[in-house]
Amino acid sequence: MPGVSAGCSGNPEGDFMPYSKAFAAAAGLSLALAGGVAPFAALAQESAQAEAADRYDDATLERFVLAALEVGAVRQAYVPRVQGAANEEEARAIAEDARSEMQAAVEQVDGMSVDTYVEIGEAATDDEALAARITEIAQRVQQGAAPQNR
Repeated sequence: MPGVSAGCSGNPEGDFMPYSKAFAAAAGLSLALAGGVAPFAALAQESAQAEAADRYDDATLERFVLAALEVGAVRQAYVPRVQGAANEEEARAIAEDARSEMQAAVEQVDGMSVDTYVEIGEAATDDEALAARITEIAQRVQQGAAPQNR
């Protein structure tokens, strides 16, 4: 979801996260093939996605959306500066300033932490129902409507 998920990739694991997910998927596939539990694995995945969608109430997701909008604004302000940097070192310094400002923007949203912001962003990339709820809430927020608690 463009704009709303802006900055969700700033996890502390950095580039290691895709390898962890790939390893977990490979391990799960090996277990499924060895034990013939593929149908149970599919049910477990569906159940996990349903739990992720229900784990966050609308008020929390509204705070996520508000933080994401702020992060998006910071990102928009910094992209031209990074692109206009004289060299890679300057670009990195500007990007680090942007990251710090994005973290501050998230933390300024009452009740939202960087960890929760990243957690919700990552969950939304894997869970279509959660992503749809976030999109719905983002539309309401941008139209100025009040949240509808679930």
